[in-house]
Amino acid sequence: MRGDAHYDSLVAKVIVQGRNRQEAISRMSRALEMFIVEGVQTSLPLHRKIVADPDFLEGNYHVGFLERYLPRPAVVRTEANHSVSAYEPTAKAKTA
Repeated sequence: MRGDAHYDSLVAKVIVQGRNRQEAISRMSRALEMFIVEGVQTSLPLHRKIVADPDFLEGNYHVGFLERYLPRPAVVRTEANHSVSAYEPTAKAKTA
């Protein structure tokens, strides 16, 4: 069974805290590595990449930060030369 991203947040919530940001991120990283959900696809891989991202760890993130991990539209030309929007992973998502 494949879970839709709109329902992923209904599976579980993971909340951590620490004495400081670094400790909280470390605890979240460990919790995400230990977290197991079977039978459906989840956003766990995305969250694991985010907490390991050097920019995130340094606090260098902004409103567009997630764009590097989300699919981006690609324009595909049809035989009749019409453009159709399709989605492809971002460069970082392909290598991760």
